[in-house]
Amino acid sequence: MDLIAAYALPIPLTVISEMLDPRRRPAALPQVVERHRGPHCRVERVPERCRPSGSSCATYARVIAAKRAQPQDDLISALVQAEEAGERLREDELVAMVFLLVVAGHETTVNLIGNGALALPQFLEQLARLRNDPALDATAVEELLRFHSPVEV
Repeated sequence: MDLIAAYALPIPLTVISEMLDPRRRPAALPQVVERHRGPHCRVERVPERCRPSGSSCATYARVIAAKRAQPQDDLISALVQAEEAGERLREDELVAMVFLLVVAGHETTVNLIGNGALALPQFLEQLARLRNDPALDATAVEELLRFHSPVEV
């Protein structure tokens, strides 16, 4: 089994999609994430190819417009309704926030799963503790995040 392809890549997309809008998942989401992954997308330089494409922006702009008209119980609706000092996020800010959540959340979760799958067999005593006491799962995730950071910067 290819852990990354079969499990680590689809899981965060599914969870993030459910958070953004449980009733629909934009069809372009997997391609958007894959196009934005990789070493060309570093914090210190954000080239044009790391920015959402026009078609991806249009997809999310339609979703955002629908949420403005009819808010639901989801993250996009919450972002649309968020207000500070009487001001709301502009459409371009909302699209950027959605892309940030998708790309950053996806990348870090995939890396955490992969890093964890590599680290646990190296520490068999810790793996045995985790297997014997599933209540340690939250602590194990925190330790794996500390041990091998899922971000490059």
